Amino acid sequence: VRFMWSLFWLLPIQIFLMIGLFDYYRVMEVWIKHFWGDASMAYLRGLFCEEGTENDECVVPIMGGEEYKNEKAWCLAKYNSTRCEYIRNEAQYECTVASYIFFTSNGVWALILVFLIWVTLSVLQAIISMPIVQRSKESNIPLWLTLPIVGCFGLGYILLYAPRSMTVKQSSQDLYWIGLCYFVSGGAFALAAVVGCFLKFYSVLNRREKKFKQGI
Repeated sequence: VRFMWSLFWLLPIQIFLMIGLFDYYRVMEVWIKHFWGDASMAYLRGLFCEEGTENDECVVPIMGGEEYKNEKAWCLAKYNSTRCEYIRNEAQYECTVASYIFFTSNGVWALILVFLIWVTLSVLQAIISMPIVQRSKESNIPLWLTLPIVGCFGLGYILLYAPRSMTVKQSSQDLYWIGLCYFVSGGAFALAAVVGCFLKFYSVLNRREKKFKQGI
């Protein structure tokens, strides 16, 4: 039973992390483009830039930076060449493709793992027997719902009441509805926890009470 509940705790965390592996808004592409010349990207530049250019031609800034008109002017001034933009773009493209392949493949493996956890839970519940599983759920569901309750109310509070910058204030209406949805979700989880507590402490003395408890 303890192993079953450890899987119950692991499953939503696994699903949450799996969703985070899929880059729906192409954040990785933007990050690579704008932080390409940063020291934190040195390892990736060494992998994808032409040999010997990872700290030179390959780090040409976007539009040539502040001191130059464009990438070509930057490259001519520093290296007497016009290939800097081409070298950088090719390296960034290869890095972006490799990153998407890496994260997507990990997302697929995570999805397979979620399926295996679900199959394991189904087999465990069949082995343990449904009456024992039912009693265990009645005892542990309120505790199991603690994490989503705290998470939903916490995120809702941050979105609705935390101090905001001027940029965030411009989209405060959208944030208001998102925060409100988090509060509603937290309330639904809290209601489910209350029902779980009721089922946990509600004793069955006859067949009528048993049907009432099953109906809840």
